[in-house]
Amino acid sequence: NLFSCLFSFAIELAVLHVAVLLFGGTLRIGPLATTISLTFLLAVFAFGMALLSSVATVYFRDTQHLLTLVMLLGVLWVFDLGRLAVVGVVLVALLLRYEHSLVRADDLSKLDAAFFAMNGVISVVFFIFVAADLLLPK
Repeated sequence: NLFSCLFSFAIELAVLHVAVLLFGGTLRIGPLATTISLTFLLAVFAFGMALLSSVATVYFRDTQHLLTLVMLLGVLWVFDLGRLAVVGVVLVALLLRYEHSLVRADDLSKLDAAFFAMNGVISVVFFIFVAADLLLPK
């Protein structure tokens, strides 16, 4: 809950200040105020993102897989991966679509295949394509 997080944060800040004093540093209010302000802004941002994710999950089905694809595209962009990795993400999207087709509300008999076997296949496929993209000459 929020109060336990704030309490843990206060303890961590106190330990940080004791460490600074032990190693000969000086405590200045400016960096402390900046740290607390930025931490508060980060908490507000995280709360807002969690709220948006909750709303999306209520109105749309399985937003986690959509978020997975967005994050995989982010990995492609951050690490400047090539075409093979893009093909890997496209295959992951197709496999996630197939995974959704396996399970229906009135038939849960393929639940194990959908969530355990398919997730294993998805991770191996993505690994192979990213590894190939990194190891093969461009």
